[in-house]
Amino acid sequence: MKKKNLSKPHNKLLFIVQLPPPVHGASMMNKFVVESSLINNEYDLKVLPLKFVDRIDQIGSFSWKKAWLSIMFVYNLVLTLTKFKPNLVYYTIAPFGNAFLRDAFFVFIIKLFRSKILFHLHGKGIKNSIQKKPWMKTLYRQTFQKTSVIHLSQSLLYDLDPFISTLSNIFVVPNGIPEINDWEACTKVKHQDKVQIIYLSNLDTTKGVLVLFEALKILNSEHINFEANIIGNSSDITINNLKNLVKASKLNDKVKVVGPKYSYEKYQYLFNADIFVFPTYYENECFPLSILEAMQMGNAIISTNNGAIKEIVVEGENGFIVEQKNPVALSIKIKELINNRKLLNNMKSNNKKKYKDLYTLQNFEKSILECIERASI
Repeated sequence: MKKKNLSKPHNKLLFIVQLPPPVHGASMMNKFVVESSLINNEYDLKVLPLKFVDRIDQIGSFSWKKAWLSIMFVYNLVLTLTKFKPNLVYYTIAPFGNAFLRDAFFVFIIKLFRSKILFHLHGKGIKNSIQKKPWMKTLYRQTFQKTSVIHLSQSLLYDLDPFISTLSNIFVVPNGIPEINDWEACTKVKHQDKVQIIYLSNLDTTKGVLVLFEALKILNSEHINFEANIIGNSSDITINNLKNLVKASKLNDKVKVVGPKYSYEKYQYLFNADIFVFPTYYENECFPLSILEAMQMGNAIISTNNGAIKEIVVEGENGFIVEQKNPVALSIKIKELINNRKLLNNMKSNNKKKYKDLYTLQNFEKSILECIERASI
């Protein structure tokens, strides 16, 4: 591997990214990029974190603390652009809302210093934002003009249509996650031949947790043999609310509301699961890392046609795509896998291979490095 040559101006790279906390898909992917030895060995890096909140529930709301932190960010941005003089700025820009307006102002400052910009989009919503507020189209065009953009999948590029002709480069890089090699941390639990179902996300209505709950009620009424673990932190549905629903439906012996689990505890549950169910209808869903985690652990996937999910989950090959907000359709697909163990095992095997082929962190880092190199030219 080459060592970075700090005498070359194109080796100066400024990262402007969200980093955890709070922990969410974009902040975790940014952490992987910033800490990548592959990229650090090629470039002289500086990082300016987009750090305005500490918790998920603070995102999207106004506070005087955020306003003050934004002012301080502008000061640090100008200082860094003046002294460090990066050739390329890697920026994880917000695609819509007040966060986009804030980012657009920061980008205006960056462009004054004539640094090239590589945006990495971790969300969607640009076209929808313009439809609601047509005047925003001009601002989007000005912000993205003569920049390079990384998006998560081919199916999400439609969101760039309003200004696609003004871009210098367009790249598609799917997310990737670290490979879990320490299998000693995961032990197989005997379940007396019951198929294990798992949900792993915040307990948010739009993530489909109640759709799954209704599907499980249907399966129980049909005397289908299964066990389910619902893993995630309280959101608009609390852990206690969901536990009460399970108790009222007399599903305690089949459905466990576990709460949040992280690191190897989370992987332990995934390792022992057979079917990962994620019936999301979240408006801004794009490329859920939880699906990649479930694939790595050899789960069959049942999800919805939302964001890039249909590119990850191929119908009948490594999972099923079901209609959003349809617990009956979901219950039918879960039952199909429970009753057809050969199909279930094929999907589980296919997902392990698909993860290794497409969604490792190594693949992701190599692709991001290539994008950085091409955007720097």
